[in-house]
Amino acid sequence: MPRETATPRPPAPGRAFLAALLLAALSACAQPFEVPPPREARRAVPPGPALPGPLGPFDYDPRPRAIALCYGSLVNDPGEVMQKAQELCPNDGRIERVAEDVFWNTCALLQPVRVSFVCIPGPPEPSEYQ
Repeated sequence: MPRETATPRPPAPGRAFLAALLLAALSACAQPFEVPPPREARRAVPPGPALPGPLGPFDYDPRPRAIALCYGSLVNDPGEVMQKAQELCPNDGRIERVAEDVFWNTCALLQPVRVSFVCIPGPPEPSEYQ
């Protein structure tokens, strides 16, 4: 007497829909975010102008700086990453991409890529108080 084998059931269509919905929800929340820049990016920062004295919390800082962002190629497009880097560089400064890495960084699982930029701040905005 032949033994009957159970035929595998196809996955329920609701599960695939829920998985797609969950991925879409996570990707909508996943904006590129800032993390501490790696050593290579900090070394690539050119020396800036000498400061006349200590800066206050609202003073313009003309010195170049390193910026690092985490992003995921599945949830972020390159335009989002460049826009976020430009937002972090004061006064519409110039940004230059320095490095990109995936391993041993501080990025999240959905956004595993860290990209580093050097930001050269633009000129200070004219103040109505000066």
